[in-house]
Amino acid sequence: MCVWDLGKAELQILTDLRSYGEYANLMFGGWSADGKTIAFSLVYYEDDAGISRQVILKLDTLTGTLSTVLDIQHAGTNKNFEIALSPDGRTILFSGSSPLEVQEQDTTDALYRINSDGSGLQRIVDSDRWLFFQPVWSPDGRSFFVNSSDYYHLIPLQYDLSGRLIRRLTFQSGRVILSWRSARPNNK
Repeated sequence: MCVWDLGKAELQILTDLRSYGEYANLMFGGWSADGKTIAFSLVYYEDDAGISRQVILKLDTLTGTLSTVLDIQHAGTNKNFEIALSPDGRTILFSGSSPLEVQEQDTTDALYRINSDGSGLQRIVDSDRWLFFQPVWSPDGRSFFVNSSDYYHLIPLQYDLSGRLIRRLTFQSGRVILSWRSARPNNK
């Protein structure tokens, strides 16, 4: 994994991912505000049974130390879309399918949170109606938006960290929240 260093105008290699085998996709989950931590996930090719493995990883950008936060299958989910690292680098949000026992109760999608050291896995929101994707933290880390879909409309939802819905935003269909800004810039 590498990043472009704007100050030096050069490519900086942070870590070698070859030891993690052949994967199908890398999904970036964000930087901590202090720049010391990066979170991302690796999605592996499907096996003969049609199951795709996915792991959430954390990279210490100062030491190059890479550690596994969670193997998604250990969470009891069978898919994950995107992840988001909190501004302080201590918590990761991710969306995934609910465990099978919950799916039998007509709940199919869920939002999870886990500490970046791999402890404290919690399912914080279940849904029988919405698919969740692209979680985005607020700059203060006290709430987050997640884009949701009922298969017909895209609706951004804001939650607090306990999973309580704070607000539902209504946009024209097809608009999603990809980033969060604390204040509007002064330039015109």
